[in-house]
Amino acid sequence: MKIRRQAFALMTALALSSCAVSGSGRVIDNKLILKDNSGIISQIKIKSITPKQSDNVKDNSKINFTEQKGIWLSYIDLNELFYQKSKEEFIKEFEKVCLNCKSIGVNTLYVHCRAFGDALYKSSLFEKASTYGDIDYDPFEIIVDTAHENGLSVHAWVNPLRCGTESDIESADESFQITKWYKSSDDRLGFKDSNGHYWLDPAYDDVREFICDGIAEIIDNYNVDGIHFDDYFYPTTDESFDEIAFKQSGADDLKAWRTENINKLVESVYKTIKSRDKSIVFGISPQGNIGNNYEYMYADVGEWCSKDGYIDYIVPQIYFGFDNSVLPFETCLDEWSVLVKNKKVDLIIGLAAYKIYTEEEFVENADILLLQINKIKKLNNYGGYSFYNYISLFPNDAQKALEANKHIDNIKKTGGR
Repeated sequence: MKIRRQAFALMTALALSSCAVSGSGRVIDNKLILKDNSGIISQIKIKSITPKQSDNVKDNSKINFTEQKGIWLSYIDLNELFYQKSKEEFIKEFEKVCLNCKSIGVNTLYVHCRAFGDALYKSSLFEKASTYGDIDYDPFEIIVDTAHENGLSVHAWVNPLRCGTESDIESADESFQITKWYKSSDDRLGFKDSNGHYWLDPAYDDVREFICDGIAEIIDNYNVDGIHFDDYFYPTTDESFDEIAFKQSGADDLKAWRTENINKLVESVYKTIKSRDKSIVFGISPQGNIGNNYEYMYADVGEWCSKDGYIDYIVPQIYFGFDNSVLPFETCLDEWSVLVKNKKVDLIIGLAAYKIYTEEEFVENADILLLQINKIKKLNNYGGYSFYNYISLFPNDAQKALEANKHIDNIKKTGGR
């Protein structure tokens, strides 16, 4: 029976060899990685098979796509889906996540790995996050392996500067660098926001090096396809945030100085990634309102989108409806299309799936995401789109699921399977 299953699986894989990867198997080092009907993974040695590269898969050693269709799996999603799950339950539930994503055409997962200066993976640099509860297995290893078995790309999503609250850091091991800076009242971790979270100051070389070390740790230990930042850069415009570092710098323009600090951080992270594996991509998801990035986060998105050495892709969060009174979707979309001048930078548009329950235009129009995707695809520099967030499209709540399914049915019309 087992031989028959393997033979059938091999025949199926050969039939699907027009793709570099498929949901059922993929070729790695002359082995075909497959799952039989029982879910058992097997490796069948095969003769030289060179699958025809799909038009949508970039020609590199990682699973990345020329048309990126992404979805964010935030620490909130992960907590709701996987808290206190056994290893077996986790594997089963994450397989379901992959199948759900594939059902709407999603090929790329932005998975939270560090949200508050803590680690949702095994780390020697950051305190273990409480997101998954008290577990004794490595959830991120399962995520990467399972996603790859399903032909999905995994980008490790990191918030580089935001850290935990006082109680979080107080309870952390004193050997961690964040704890050391906190205990010594170092200006590198001197600012606490209105929610009680401490923030790292990117003005310091060693802070930027520390963030790069954290990125390197993920790359060195996990077979990730990308690294992903969102819009958490400077948390405030308050001059007190980095007053000491600014005085020491000798600079006289605070805005320009802060902007350059973030540019140095982004550039350093990019170099760190490429020094380890050039085929790993680096992307950032800034705010949709271009001006807000400059005025409040000191994020020089224009620089990143016009010059080499910063990013491989950008995912502006265009979380606006067509009728938005401040910044309508199409206006914002056109502004970003003009801004992305570097042809090496892929423009991927972030869409507000979470608003299907909260904002009138999204609630009343079940085809709004479909219409937005159709508009995006008409861009000259179209590179894809991404949904925030997973739990909004695939909620556990039955009533919400009825609403989400209306939107999902329309999303599938754009190319979801």
